[in-house]
Amino acid sequence: MIQSKNKNELKRHQKHKYRKIYLSFIGVVAAIFIAIVASPYWTGKSIDTEQTVNVVTGNSSFHLANSIYNKQSGKMLLEYYLGDSTDVTSTSDDSDLSNLKYATRVVNMSRGGEDGEELAIKSQKINNHFLVIEVSGIKNGFGDLKIDILPQKVNKRVNMQDFSKNNYIEFFIKENKVDLTSSKVTKSYQNYVLDYRQYLINWSKKKISKEQNTIKDAQATIQNSQSNLDSAKAKLEKVGDSQKENYQTQISSLENDISENKAAITQSQKAISKYEDTIRDIKDGDFDN
Repeated sequence: MIQSKNKNELKRHQKHKYRKIYLSFIGVVAAIFIAIVASPYWTGKSIDTEQTVNVVTGNSSFHLANSIYNKQSGKMLLEYYLGDSTDVTSTSDDSDLSNLKYATRVVNMSRGGEDGEELAIKSQKINNHFLVIEVSGIKNGFGDLKIDILPQKVNKRVNMQDFSKNNYIEFFIKENKVDLTSSKVTKSYQNYVLDYRQYLINWSKKKISKEQNTIKDAQATIQNSQSNLDSAKAKLEKVGDSQKENYQTQISSLENDISENKAAITQSQKAISKYEDTIRDIKDGDFDN
């Protein structure tokens, strides 16, 4: 009887063992599948945006500023901003950025086999923070273009991340995400400078909009807190001594909340004034280099 019981337990143990192996195998397969499906290349999510890690030097990294495509001419304009995304007017890295040049390449990934078809391009460093790439010979239905940017030192003493032919910055442009135009996409040097200025201005305007929203939220909070404060003060005059402490605590808390939000409004107003001054400086060309 005991021997029979042991055999049954052994069978159950083996059965659970094989089930665990099977489930582990399924788990690994599922994880691989999810990794593939979640990949930006397959989903298209953020494939046409900047890389998450592309720091060139200091706080400066590349960000796609603009992309325009003319189907009729088969030409595309790509404009990249290089700098601190938290403060586009920062010049802290300029000494290093001024001593860099860039090797660029654009490849049509849907043509030319495994390595793609390399397209004719003309790239131009407008200033320390703006790189322009003009692309020609694009066929409709191109799908994805891969843009390779390889920073190179002009001065060997430049403090820069390590880049090589096997380690460069990659961007992808999807056909269904790029802006279309029927106008000429290539521009003069001075017009590229104007594009750079507009990028800085748009960034500053977004900051202003964010501060304006902060002010709007703070004002709504103050209005609500003031209403509750008036109500609490009115009740304080009517309640007995045993309840006065609770209302006094509530009043103190509401008064602090109103004071903090007024301070936040003042801070946002100062920030808006600063961004407006920056926009005037940008228009005057103070950040063109």
